[in-house]
Amino acid sequence: MRTSAKRVVQGAAAGQRLTAAFGVLVGLLGLVLGTALWISREINDRSNATFVGTVIPLRTSIRNAEVAMLNQETGVRGFLATGQRSSLKPYFLGRRDVRRALEVVRDHIDNQPQLRDLVDTEADQVAQLETYFAQQIALASQGQSGLAAARLRIDDGEAAFDRFRTTASALDAARERLTSRAVRDQNRLTNKLTFILIVLGGSAIAIAIALAVRLPRRVGSLMRDLAHERDRATASRIAAEQRDAKSRFLADLSRTLDETQGARKRLRRAIDAVGAAFTAPAAVADVQGDAIVVSCIGEDEDPAARAALAATLASAGPNGLGALIRRVVDHGQSDLAAVAAAAGTAGDDHDPPRPDTREAIDVVAVPLRALGSSAVLLVGPPAADGVLGGPDLAFVEEIAVRIGLAVENARLLEEQRSIARTLQEGLLPTELPEIPGMDIAARYRPASPHAAVGGDFYDVYPAGDGWCIVVGDVCGKGPDAAQLTGLARHTLRTAAVMDPAASPGQLLQILNRAMLDHTPAGDFCTAICARLTISPEHGRSLRLATGGHPPPLLRRSNGSIVDLAARGSLIGVFPDATFDEMTTDIADGDTVLWYTDGALEARRGRQLFGLERLRAALAGSGHRDAESVVRVVEDASVAFADDRELQDDLVLVALHAVAAVRRGQ
Repeated sequence: MRTSAKRVVQGAAAGQRLTAAFGVLVGLLGLVLGTALWISREINDRSNATFVGTVIPLRTSIRNAEVAMLNQETGVRGFLATGQRSSLKPYFLGRRDVRRALEVVRDHIDNQPQLRDLVDTEADQVAQLETYFAQQIALASQGQSGLAAARLRIDDGEAAFDRFRTTASALDAARERLTSRAVRDQNRLTNKLTFILIVLGGSAIAIAIALAVRLPRRVGSLMRDLAHERDRATASRIAAEQRDAKSRFLADLSRTLDETQGARKRLRRAIDAVGAAFTAPAAVADVQGDAIVVSCIGEDEDPAARAALAATLASAGPNGLGALIRRVVDHGQSDLAAVAAAAGTAGDDHDPPRPDTREAIDVVAVPLRALGSSAVLLVGPPAADGVLGGPDLAFVEEIAVRIGLAVENARLLEEQRSIARTLQEGLLPTELPEIPGMDIAARYRPASPHAAVGGDFYDVYPAGDGWCIVVGDVCGKGPDAAQLTGLARHTLRTAAVMDPAASPGQLLQILNRAMLDHTPAGDFCTAICARLTISPEHGRSLRLATGGHPPPLLRRSNGSIVDLAARGSLIGVFPDATFDEMTTDIADGDTVLWYTDGALEARRGRQLFGLERLRAALAGSGHRDAESVVRVVEDASVAFADDRELQDDLVLVALHAVAAVRRGQ
């Protein structure tokens, strides 16, 4: 009995000790598990703070700095192209944004000495570029001469910008390494935590019954916290990716529009880019009286989406697309609204959409002021989730500003080119006269298709008992050069008509006096004036005088080349200038070639086409008609030039003496 009682007491004591031990074990396991979960949450919070609070803003700011500098370059290029102060808006915006971006970068690199060095280098390069941009703007603001000087310095700016891009790329690469380290640290901490939780999980299962009431609540709370933090990190990452994507899109859009010639083409490319970026239909609509006309719609969009947008334009009522467009035009403010649209817009003639079936679609409408007060940029609902997300008002407004600026710059450039073409055509003869027994041809080629009106000119006209041939080159480009060209050409023609017996040297003296009397100091030109006479007794005779112009070349019928050089001063510089004359006979089969320095200065690297290559081209043209001669010489000089772009305007005039056998036909 005593033994049994003792065993009962011992068993009870052992049970109490076991219960106490179990309680202590459960408490310790609970404490360890709770501590592990708390550490997990802290690690997750700190890792997210490192990644979201440092890495993502750093990446975004680096990209923003590059985009801001690109905006400055775009604005300055627009100003150099148009001469309009309004073109500098992107430059001022970029100048403000780059400082903000660099300040944000500096705020996030306290513990990164390599990044600090790169940021200091980039800041110095930004300062150099801004100094360069300011100098370009100052030069371009001084008028045509300053604008020309600024354009000559574009290559310097390109080189500085390339160095800036290189530094930005290095900075972005260093930031990528920082991101990789942050990710690796987070993964390493997560792996350690996972191992701890696995070890403790086995113990947790053993005490699951004892903790059956409290554990689910604890685990549920923990899971909710983890899910909330994960959702926050995911949302922050998506927002950062969308900001980066938008910045890249704006930079790519500006670059694409800058590389596209023509206002209409720029608008078309812009609409295509917007539609592709949002995977949504995009268009430009104009309010024309009682009608709304779609003036531009993307070509690369899904046909069903395009059909939906086109059909939606027919929607009537206060909730229709037409009402939205008119509201935006009337108030001049952007709007995002759900408009009524026919649900069956993709139907055909056999299955047309039912007009009473309606659905609501979200459309962003933004004024496109550069195209007029009644133009609106429309972006419809996305057909699929895109990197940029759905279109929002602020971003579409920024897109519209860039599109408007690019289209306006292109329109102004087209107007300038049209004016230049009109001026140039008015400064050249519409047709060449027929000269008995002679074949004559002329060619004018501007330095580039986009160049301003040049100063090279030529003229051929009857004078007295012969014909005058004039070739010249005035200083400068643009309207001032056009005015000087008109003065030179018409002065020589008028003087020859008023005094048919005047010699070429006398005509150049008249032009010299006219330029000294009627042009500002520093304006001058070079010219050759020649008089061709033909008589049965004396044959063909060419008398010429030179005013600082390269001498014409005479190719004899036997293939030899002769310089028809006569000394003479620049025209419009010296009051007492003299112009020597020379006379040469032109035999059957001979060819005379007049030219301007655009033929000699065609450049390949550091080499010039030069006089010897010009002689070779003339010699190689053979005994063909005058048109063939000017074509062969022009092709030779253009083929020699880098990218087939001449450095200066080119004028060629060829006079070929028709052989006797042809005169007899």
